[in-house]
Amino acid sequence: MNALASFKRLYSTSSKKWISRQARDPYCKLAKANQYRARSAFKLIQINEKYRIIQRNDVIIDCGAAPGGWTQVAAEKVTKKGLVIGVDLLHVDPIPNAHLIKGNFMQLKTQDAVHDILQGRSVDLVCSDMAPSFSGNHTADHARSMELCESALAFAEKVLSPGGSFVAKFLMGGTEHEFRKRLQAIFVKVKTEKPDASRKQSTEVLVMARGKGKKYAKSKKGSYKRDHSYIDFSENEEDDNVRYNQRPEDDEDGPQSDGSRSDSDNEHKEEDFISLNTEVDTRSRQQRRSEKRAELKRKRSDDSDSDDNEETLLCYPWMELMESNRLKQPLSAIRLLQREVACFVQYVEPTEIEIKLRNYLVHRIRTTVQAKWPDATVSVFGSFSTTLYLPNSDIDLVVQFPPSTQIRLQKLANALTADRICHEPQVIEHASVPVIKFADTMTNLKVDIVLNSTSGLDSAEEINNLLVRYPGLRPISLIVKHLLALRALNEVFTGGLGGYAIVCLVVSFLQMHPKVASGSIDPMQNIGVLLLDFFQLYGLNFNLNETGLDVNGKGSYYDKSHITCRNGKAVFSIKDPLDPSNDIGMKSYNSYMVVRTFKFAYLSMTQKAFSIETELRRNRYKKLDADTLDNPKKASILSSFLHISTDFMKQRQLMNDVYAEKKWIGQTAADSFSFD
Repeated sequence: MNALASFKRLYSTSSKKWISRQARDPYCKLAKANQYRARSAFKLIQINEKYRIIQRNDVIIDCGAAPGGWTQVAAEKVTKKGLVIGVDLLHVDPIPNAHLIKGNFMQLKTQDAVHDILQGRSVDLVCSDMAPSFSGNHTADHARSMELCESALAFAEKVLSPGGSFVAKFLMGGTEHEFRKRLQAIFVKVKTEKPDASRKQSTEVLVMARGKGKKYAKSKKGSYKRDHSYIDFSENEEDDNVRYNQRPEDDEDGPQSDGSRSDSDNEHKEEDFISLNTEVDTRSRQQRRSEKRAELKRKRSDDSDSDDNEETLLCYPWMELMESNRLKQPLSAIRLLQREVACFVQYVEPTEIEIKLRNYLVHRIRTTVQAKWPDATVSVFGSFSTTLYLPNSDIDLVVQFPPSTQIRLQKLANALTADRICHEPQVIEHASVPVIKFADTMTNLKVDIVLNSTSGLDSAEEINNLLVRYPGLRPISLIVKHLLALRALNEVFTGGLGGYAIVCLVVSFLQMHPKVASGSIDPMQNIGVLLLDFFQLYGLNFNLNETGLDVNGKGSYYDKSHITCRNGKAVFSIKDPLDPSNDIGMKSYNSYMVVRTFKFAYLSMTQKAFSIETELRRNRYKKLDADTLDNPKKASILSSFLHISTDFMKQRQLMNDVYAEKKWIGQTAADSFSFD
């Protein structure tokens, strides 16, 4: 096949239609005639003609300016006494009467550059025509669009003078009414407009807010209401009754009208020399194939793929909690996801019975050890000491002896066996960290015991400190741990990520997330969208070959391209917060499988959320179909990549049976332990 034939084959029908549409578009012709860089310039012109938001001596900042259409309009409207600043990660060719800054407007160094140009002048207007890179999934594109609006608004709040104005573009999808509420708490007047220059088939709308000066409206919990898909889901909140039934379409200007991308595409990029965006094919056909392959693999590994409702409930039991915890209308896929994540975490976290029996097991082991060695201490570390454990997670213990006491692991194992705590424990004395491994005879809980090692205790203390600092850390970590456990990727010795590494991965995500880092959203009220963002970052956008993570301080990325990967495979490089010289991800040689798991989770969630949103739109955002509600798997978004394993269910049932039958009766340790 010659080069011309190859070109014709790659030159898609959709591309031809787009070019044909542009050629017929009157605003494209006008933009060319007036030397505007994009047809979108006429949207701002029409908004200004109606509301007069641009005055002759105004100071204006255009966020996500590339290719420069809105900046051109603003520069034409102001006199030499005015000031126009355009900001974008992409290069923008010079525009007369405008200052251009290449950078992310959410980063401090870019904001410092803006303030240097302002020289103390107040800002009258912040505008944003940013659009996300389209995935073809309207729900995900809508959420990303609202996130960009939130970013622009957060910046506007910092720089706008009292009485200032804000204009931004978003795609409608069901959650924009929350963003309007946020604007109404800040500005005196808020209007949404669809200018004539905006194509009728597009779901895009411009929001215009004037008169900055109102204070935030606080919720009854005392926290500020946030928004897009980042919203306050408190049951006391009044719902907006607005309905949107327009078809989802691509942004009418294409990628900024001329093929360029918005300021948002590299939001997670924190250091100039590090590329976090890997090359990802987002074509819908490729996405469908990838999802289908991943779904088939997951089905083969499931305990059961029957559609029988009773069997489905066994795999997705957290959906029973959804039944008793309904949301007010209007519904949306994002709100349902938020509630489902909360129900999932509520289900998988240990029950009071499980916590009590775990504590009793530790008490039994401590009683046995101290009866033979009174000066010894038994301490808990790992997930049990940080509450980041699942019902079938191991218990990690360290037994410390005085320096004068020399005890071999086998001697300790014999003492535990004699007291019938375990049968045939596995003693591994020649590992880098010698350990005893066994299963408790009563509860079948797995236990690992090491001697005289304090590193685990220090790590547990650090994790507990991080849990206090980052409210969204615990639920995201529990879900990620459960997901990796289902894929046997949660142990370092099998090449997966250990609990400490997972926590650091989530912490880094929260540190680098612009909405969380700026404090403009409450992570616990937006945990569903944050979980989606987590999988998108590490499954699609993170450059595993060149980027390392450091969670110390406010967090940062570093260049790890010089670090040799094990067996030639890329691994997560994560600096130990307590010892920067220790890379806690270096031994996770199956990191590429972890990335594939995260990618599958993201694609599955967005596909399922889109399906749910489509169904809700058909029912005017009031309800799901009856057959969907009758099938927990069909109604669940998380079921697209998560389920509860048989081992999980068996362990939980065993713990309940042990407690109900009081199997500890007759044990010496029970006399000194309270089960009340």
